[in-house]
Amino acid sequence: MSEHRLKAEYLFRLPRYIEWPAPAPDSTIKPDAPLIIGVVGSPEIEEDLLIIERDATTRHRKIVVRHLNQPSDGLDCDMVYLADPDRRTATSFLAPLRHSRTLTIGDGADFLSLGGAIRLQRRDNEIRIQIHLPNTTQAGFVVRSSLLRAADVIR
Repeated sequence: MSEHRLKAEYLFRLPRYIEWPAPAPDSTIKPDAPLIIGVVGSPEIEEDLLIIERDATTRHRKIVVRHLNQPSDGLDCDMVYLADPDRRTATSFLAPLRHSRTLTIGDGADFLSLGGAIRLQRRDNEIRIQIHLPNTTQAGFVVRSSLLRAADVIR
């Protein structure tokens, strides 16, 4: 299986292990609304996610994949994946999402130090998950213990 297909599979499965922060009391977010995954910089992963999206649900929610062109587009997403972003791109997309209900996932070497929550890292022909626990908990996400045990956790 190709690296981008593996990463797409991880992106599809991650919501099973994450609890999102509760919406604000005046929010219009509905519990059965689609789970929206925004993608920046990887047509291959976006294409693989679109194939998965056709029939997929996760946590009883249909999955919708969107290509993101500008940082503010990510505010309407539940998850944003930044494929190997340069520092400027990562910073510009992460800044508006820092205090939102959007889980940020990327694979750049300094993605977590720039404020990202989860990094998908290729290591010895496998994908390893790195979780920056302060970034995830500060944003209100709860990561299930089963994922924490399988991941490299930065505390």
